[in-house]
Amino acid sequence: MESFLKLFKKKYYFVKHVLEFFCLYIKARLTKSSRMQGQPVTPGNRSKGIYVDVPLPLGLYQVQKLKRRIADIPDALRTEALSLGRFYKGRDALEQMNSLGLHGLRYWFVSQVVRNYMRAQGAPTGKGYRTLEVGCNVGWTSILANIECEDLDVFALDIDESLVRLGQILEKTVGSIGVRWIVGNGMQLNKQLEGENFDLVLLCEILEHFGSTSEQKNLLAQAVNVCRPGGMVIVSVPFEDRIRTPDHLTEFNAAMLTDLVQPFAKNIVWLAEERMRYILDKHFFLMFTPKTEVTELEL
Repeated sequence: MESFLKLFKKKYYFVKHVLEFFCLYIKARLTKSSRMQGQPVTPGNRSKGIYVDVPLPLGLYQVQKLKRRIADIPDALRTEALSLGRFYKGRDALEQMNSLGLHGLRYWFVSQVVRNYMRAQGAPTGKGYRTLEVGCNVGWTSILANIECEDLDVFALDIDESLVRLGQILEKTVGSIGVRWIVGNGMQLNKQLEGENFDLVLLCEILEHFGSTSEQKNLLAQAVNVCRPGGMVIVSVPFEDRIRTPDHLTEFNAAMLTDLVQPFAKNIVWLAEERMRYILDKHFFLMFTPKTEVTELEL
């Protein structure tokens, strides 16, 4: 009887995730075909679509495969995760880890940008390179980057110790190994990571959580100062017309984001073609090579 129940559970989850995948894909296609006119035009240099080249169906399939692993989380890890309490909007740990789907495709998207950047450097596995994600939450972007580039040194930092611990559980669940987890404040990177530098620094879905330009500039300055000369900073924020969220204190448009990033950047590359192709038109994505060091006092 027990073996029958296990088999039934496996079949149930398989069918469930196959159906979810097709629903996501159909939704993605409908969204793409019915996209409103007047979408924001990103200024400056465009990437010409070279930074993400995996077909959308394959991306959705990879996301669904990870969701299935969370559904099959071992009992010991499930118990440990649930013991951490509640998270954003009262979610339990499993709900917090399972924040994937069409909207969650953005985590996978950034990991693909990292992967293709590494390939452009002649290091497809990331060997000899280091990346830091600031404000990682449960670390989906870092975990996916680690899966894509197994030799990449990936560091994931968040101020919330419970989220960092949940990220470690998530990493074990989905089969990633090697992410280095840090409990720390992104506004104090110079002190907490003194002497460290990274080839890529990720500020993904974090700038909108600050209400003042001075705080946002300070965070960018911290990121620039731990980015090695010639490295890149990757930034993503929700576009201004996205559904309102109470903890999003700034609603960005292209001009605002340009004005914010420009003082720190030698050049800005907007991932414009990619975000539209992957149904991420509610988010801005850009990369920039930092100027020389910028201190907080110079802002």
